[in-house]
Amino acid sequence: MYVFGEDVVKQAMGKAFFFDGRTNGLLETDSSGSTRPHVVDVSFA
Repeated sequence: MYVFGEDVVKQAMGKAFFFDGRTNGLLETDSSGSTRPHVVDVSFA
């Protein structure tokens, strides 16, 4: 799992987002430490 724009996202959203290669999407980590798929679909061309 790779950290995806963590610093920028934390400043903007107060949350950390992680790129998950298995799901080809982002996982959102909230303050309680739980993760869930993020609705934003990011493609890496």
